[in-house]
Amino acid sequence: MLQGINIILRDVSAIVKYSICITHYNNYPTVEASLNSILNQIDDNFEVIVIDNFSNDGSERILKNFSEQEKIRLIKRRCNRGEGREAAFQESKGQYIIANLDLDDVFLPLLTKLLRVYHSAAEGSLLLLVTDTNLWAQNVTIGPRSLIESLGGWRDLQYGEDWDLWSRAAAVGKYKYQVYTLAERWNPHPERAAALNKLKFRYFRYRDLLRLGREIFSQGEHVNLSQRMIAFLARALLPFQKTYRSDFNKTFDPYDRSYLLDSLSLK
Repeated sequence: MLQGINIILRDVSAIVKYSICITHYNNYPTVEASLNSILNQIDDNFEVIVIDNFSNDGSERILKNFSEQEKIRLIKRRCNRGEGREAAFQESKGQYIIANLDLDDVFLPLLTKLLRVYHSAAEGSLLLLVTDTNLWAQNVTIGPRSLIESLGGWRDLQYGEDWDLWSRAAAVGKYKYQVYTLAERWNPHPERAAALNKLKFRYFRYRDLLRLGREIFSQGEHVNLSQRMIAFLARALLPFQKTYRSDFNKTFDPYDRSYLLDSLSLK
């Protein structure tokens, strides 16, 4: 009888309200400070799940240390970004999901305040918080598990995986955004400036824009020979990729002011 009671108590204590779902790859310069900036502002209502894509820059040792202290749940998995976000979501159990608190950013102590605002002004919707609508440096997304499940979660996209989720939420009237800085500092990723990495990023970007039914280049944009060649390759290989095209995707702008949450005040 006592054993049964203990099992029930353990089950209840395992329930959390918020799941912070993180994907990670090679963020040694910021990973420790980033995790501490998150952990220092949460309590037992939260869990932190990190999907690590087999980092090899020394950051994996730091993640393992946090895991051994039972501060995070660490899962190593080969995956692209969309697959990583979905894996973290599937491993989570919170009623609400906080995504994109990724470990190349160190965060300001605003999470509790943001969640109060979310519940008062955006409850039931997917809320995006950005630093700047012209700078994709912060895409923190908050939403209920039930909504994300109904939308189908994150798809297997290396680029635009979050945009795709926002689009599906907007299509059913469940998307809002606001401009507010959460990141105090971030990892500038100097390795991304290497020529090969730039080419790889450009290919994945073009490929996944096409998979979503978006145009690669904007009207009037200057396009050089390298861009044209990579775009040709992305189009040639598109028949071998799963696509998620829709008429809504062709025109969806996540920063359209009709989606702006005007009532968000964090002053």
